[in-house]
Amino acid sequence: NDSLLEGNENFMANIEDISEAAADLGVKKGARDSAEVTLTDNDSVQVNFSPTIYTVSEDGGSVELMLVASGPVPFNYSVTVDTFDGTAGDGSDYTGGSFEVEFPAGSTTASLSVPILDDNLFEGPEWFGGFLTIEPGSSAELGGVTVGPDQTANVTISDDEGAIFVQFDSTTYSFNEDVGQGKLTLVADQPAPEGGYSVEVSFEDGTAGSPGDYDGTTQTVFFAEGESMAMLFVPIEDDFFLEEDEDFEAEIIIPDDAGDKGVMKGPNDSADVTILDSPPIEVNFSPTSYEVNEEDGTATLIIVADKPSSEPYTVNVVTSDGTAEDPSDYIGGTYPVEFPSGETTVTVMIPLEDDDFDECTEMFTGQLQLPGTPDESPEVFVGLEDTASVSIKDSDPFNVNFKSTNMVVFENASRIEVCLETDRKCDDEFSVNLQNLMATGDRNSAEAPNDYGDGPYPVTFKAGEKDACTMIPIVDDNNPEDEEDFKLVIDPPDNLPELQVGPMNEVNITIKDDGDVDGDPMFTVPLNISKDSWILKDKGELGLCYEVHGEKNKIFNLVSDSCLSINALLEEPPEKPDIGNVMTQIGVLAKDLNGNCHRILVDLKQRSLKFNNERIVGSRTHNGIHLSKLIKKVEISMPGCINGTSLSFRIEFNYMNGADMLKIVFSDESGLRQDSHGLMGQFWNTRIEVDDKQGKLTQPKSEEYYTIYVLPSYPKLPRPIRGQYYPLTWGQEKKPCLYAGSQEGTGVIEGNYKEYETADLFDPFFLYTQFSTSQPLL
Repeated sequence: NDSLLEGNENFMANIEDISEAAADLGVKKGARDSAEVTLTDNDSVQVNFSPTIYTVSEDGGSVELMLVASGPVPFNYSVTVDTFDGTAGDGSDYTGGSFEVEFPAGSTTASLSVPILDDNLFEGPEWFGGFLTIEPGSSAELGGVTVGPDQTANVTISDDEGAIFVQFDSTTYSFNEDVGQGKLTLVADQPAPEGGYSVEVSFEDGTAGSPGDYDGTTQTVFFAEGESMAMLFVPIEDDFFLEEDEDFEAEIIIPDDAGDKGVMKGPNDSADVTILDSPPIEVNFSPTSYEVNEEDGTATLIIVADKPSSEPYTVNVVTSDGTAEDPSDYIGGTYPVEFPSGETTVTVMIPLEDDDFDECTEMFTGQLQLPGTPDESPEVFVGLEDTASVSIKDSDPFNVNFKSTNMVVFENASRIEVCLETDRKCDDEFSVNLQNLMATGDRNSAEAPNDYGDGPYPVTFKAGEKDACTMIPIVDDNNPEDEEDFKLVIDPPDNLPELQVGPMNEVNITIKDDGDVDGDPMFTVPLNISKDSWILKDKGELGLCYEVHGEKNKIFNLVSDSCLSINALLEEPPEKPDIGNVMTQIGVLAKDLNGNCHRILVDLKQRSLKFNNERIVGSRTHNGIHLSKLIKKVEISMPGCINGTSLSFRIEFNYMNGADMLKIVFSDESGLRQDSHGLMGQFWNTRIEVDDKQGKLTQPKSEEYYTIYVLPSYPKLPRPIRGQYYPLTWGQEKKPCLYAGSQEGTGVIEGNYKEYETADLFDPFFLYTQFSTSQPLL
């Protein structure tokens, strides 16, 4: 099998000699001792047009049609191409016929050139075709050459004269019913030739009908010489009925004389025209809010329409009570209001009642409504501004005063509450402003914003309330200074003329300096008291707060456990020796999640935080240890000594009982062991019981004292602690506290704080194991 197209081939097969052995057996040659063998060629070649689509300009002269064979053959052969007319005609647009196209031996391509005739007539693009065949009995057929699937070729002859295509600039137009006439625009793809030309536009009804909705008369549109745009105007009829949008169709028609000049329809030869129904008249209140005085007699409301009407029409104003009531404050009801023809603004007057009662500003509303259903008044509708509010100001005055005219605040209290009162309750919320004034006389004057927050300060009286308060910010400048004063005065609002300032119209506020000593320690630890044993169950969780001054220039342990220690240095402040020894430094020895030990130093004099001698500003996290340094607060969190827990505490600088306090507060969920130690750690997980017989209420009523019993885990008698109940401790700690004071002999630590003395802020030996066999230091 040689894969060559070569025709059938043959050879002969002959029986030559009979062997002696065969002859002895009687074998002889028969009559058919030879045979002819024919090999039929099973190879074929297909011939196709490639490509099958051709485009040629009318002035191109000819077009070359390409034929391609799927493979070579070893002999010459030919195929036949017959042309046939489409819109192009043989003899007028091209020279056609039946053409023999020859493929030389071994060739796979051949071509046929068809002449193109230029007739100098405008006629648009035309086409003709060519059909490929193989003559029966030809060498091609006998040699196995066949016609492939692409047997036909199409040739488009483009007109070189150039058509002018005219169309609408849009296929859709819309016009309001009251526009008068709608403009349609026609455009051509090239300027009009000499003399110009005209086209026609006809119309066909859709849901819009001619002549009731528009004028559908056919119009002639002229394109002047050199112009490529023209317009026509379709008259639109306004029938004044409220109805759905309607439409009709416009279509371009090319007259014969324009066609002779090459004018043809473009693709947008028709357009849909929609007539939008004219919107009805919209009425609204303008404005929608009014303020009147009780003694004015009437409230005048203004109603506006967005356009005039040729006929008069009526709308209603319907009133509704707010805080003002019909008929004691105003005369309500339904008020018809007529719009005369051509008018767009009318008014309605609502009568007011002037009573002798002391009351605040009251309000009622008026709502626009149509007198019938929308179907009965289709030409009018009510807009979004359909409701007007009327505020009636009482003609009878009432007063507002400060509750106190002299107040004192310490500099580091951060704020002071100032309260006002009125002699009348109002049904609506209102506000007044407090303005700040400099003090007069011999006293030093506080200045805003250096000593207190600059005003004005709004004070809001809620509906039905006669009292209201606001907070005035106080600034702690940390500078020793004498007392300073400033004043606040009441500034009533302009929209409440009946509100007058009473005789207590100013308050003098004295700011006392809080000194410049930080570090007086206040400890707060959570108490392990069950809700059943705590007689004030509604007070929530309870903490124990107390003070320890100790000896000066000594270091004492606050918390000690198996994985950490917290120590503090106590020193006497030279500027205020009478305050007692205060803490100046706190050292924390903590382990991270990998068991590595780190040193954390809080310097209370410099108010700084260091982590392994690196100063921390803002926040820092390191492998389970989180540090945060704010202006008046330090927060430290580290892994607890019980797996899966953490120990979190904060150090606050604030004011309490006339001295700058250093408050150390531990969270309730910190992970210390039950038998941890230290001035604070000794209370950590120790059970506490409350003796309800010892709890008593003394005068004044704000002081409540209770006795609790500390039950240590080591064998020892319970120790009673008596403290004063504080419902809310200062600073950010928001839980109640049992304050045991600073008694060293009979108070919290019973003088045994010395047992917690250590040599260094980061003494690594002052840990939990030191007390594993000793008695708790209670």
